[in-house]
Amino acid sequence: MALPKKKWIYLFLAASLAILFLVPSLLLGTGDFPSTNALNRDRQNPALRGQEVPYVELAEQGVGYVELEFVNPGPHLAFFEYRIDGEDSPYRGTDWENTHPLVDREGSWRYDDPDYDYSYPHFTDPGPGQYYHLIGLDPSGQYQDVRVEQANRRMERFEVRETIEVRLAYAQNPQWCFDWTAFSAQNPAIVAVQNQGGTISPSGEVTAAYGSSKTFTIQADPGYYIQDVIVDGESVGPVDTYDFFRITDSHSIEPVFASLEGNTSEFVNMLYQNILGRETDPQGLTDWVTAIAQEGMTGEEVATALIFSDEGRQRTEAYDNTQFVAFLYRALLDREPDIAGLSGWAAALYEGMSRQRVVQGLCRSPEWENICAGYQITPY
Repeated sequence: MALPKKKWIYLFLAASLAILFLVPSLLLGTGDFPSTNALNRDRQNPALRGQEVPYVELAEQGVGYVELEFVNPGPHLAFFEYRIDGEDSPYRGTDWENTHPLVDREGSWRYDDPDYDYSYPHFTDPGPGQYYHLIGLDPSGQYQDVRVEQANRRMERFEVRETIEVRLAYAQNPQWCFDWTAFSAQNPAIVAVQNQGGTISPSGEVTAAYGSSKTFTIQADPGYYIQDVIVDGESVGPVDTYDFFRITDSHSIEPVFASLEGNTSEFVNMLYQNILGRETDPQGLTDWVTAIAQEGMTGEEVATALIFSDEGRQRTEAYDNTQFVAFLYRALLDREPDIAGLSGWAAALYEGMSRQRVVQGLCRSPEWENICAGYQITPY
């Protein structure tokens, strides 16, 4: 039975639409660059599927570098073009900005651009405003050209801060021009170790953009102080902030906290009670314990600083020489003065000796040395 005329028309239109959509998909199917994964390769033109085609594989990636293997199974010449960290196209601002700078969509060489010189040495020594870098592989060995290596594969490591993008710039029979495929370098990582007794922020494994900076803040918990901060295995002292500048490698940072309870804090508490007549405040205790533990401050230096602090002077400024000496015996030696010691030091003050010198004299006595030894403090 013959089909009605209208049905023939419908079938013709359907076939035409199928051809309209099918043919461009076959022609444009080569627009995917043969990259590191099978899925990308399978999206090629079905007519080329199963053939050995040029491709690039990621061999190794690290902080600041990417190592790639360029492969051209042959037998034809292939050029790979690459740009690092988003280099600007040499065709920026021209009609070719978003098209291929070396070959057109059909793979024909563009020797007719009046604005660019394709001849040697410009073609082999690209620079600003000229070309992206090229790698040429010719397994047949037919092309005697400085741009071309007579081999079917090449391994190369690139210094990369973020990404390197590669595309097949030109190949003969068939002539291909595939889009950019990106390979990323690893970001530097800083491992911030969290220890008992305080916090570091941020903590854990912290990634940073290559060449960027990162600040870490360190804070001790109540009852602890920052004893030290270790950066990449080296001490940087009891700092409460640390900055990494222009990060181009991985690092580590670890704060070390220590308890305020112990011999050193008991020594500071004793001096506060004897000299200032009060308990230590949390910040004052932390500061003095840190100064003794980290800066090597002696017992004499702590005592002198407290006695002649504003708060200490308010207690002693009204004392006469005899009263001041008696105060020092109670504050430093934790006892009442003997008659000989009291009269001797008071007489020295009346004769012109400074009060600082009297403090120093008592802190050089065997009695003061024994007191400091009991707290495991360097006396002077």
